[in-house]
Amino acid sequence: MTLFEIWTLGDKPWGEATNNEIIENLSLMKTLSPPHGCPEEISRVMLKTWKYDQDDRPTFSETVKL
Repeated sequence: MTLFEIWTLGDKPWGEATNNEIIENLSLMKTLSPPHGCPEEISRVMLKTWKYDQDDRPTFSETVKL
């Protein structure tokens, strides 16, 4: 989320969605799309760090190397 907010200069990741809508999306394991205009390299990092299963996500050290 932090990378999304940095890239968008503080936009809300889920836009104008209500808290209930956000919770529903998360419970259905829906993820955000990378923001418009985000380079493919940054998009790949975002998508890797948003994996549901902790074991599928890179560590911070691995993320810095991406």
